[in-house]
Amino acid sequence: MVLITCVDQKNGLSFNGRRQTSDSAVYADICNYAADHFCGIEMASSTMEAMSGYLRRIGSETNPAATEPKQARFAEMDDCQGLDTLYDTLILYRWDKTYPADTFLSIGLQHYRLIEKQEMTGSSHKTIVKEVYKHL
Repeated sequence: MVLITCVDQKNGLSFNGRRQTSDSAVYADICNYAADHFCGIEMASSTMEAMSGYLRRIGSETNPAATEPKQARFAEMDDCQGLDTLYDTLILYRWDKTYPADTFLSIGLQHYRLIEKQEMTGSSHKTIVKEVYKHL
């Protein structure tokens, strides 16, 4: 399964129960990917206008493995603690800044190999780096 998420320079995800930031170019890229893959979305992001029609709600924020089979999951605020072995691929959209954060991605990138890195220009960020990792 593929995990798709957005992180800052220190792998921060959210602060005070809110996503750090957002960018329409990132959401367009995710929706482009989701057009060819069955993709779940965490409840906190399921009402976003940019995602409507492309992603199906995950149904359970607490146990993504227990929901119907998916090829990918978009999670903005879930730290994914203990789910290192669930994902064979990670797609990280890395903001070009460090934001205040109290939730960080807990999947250890040392268990993954970076296979693709692509810079993109965002609508609200000058540079966003899309990183694709495969589980070792």
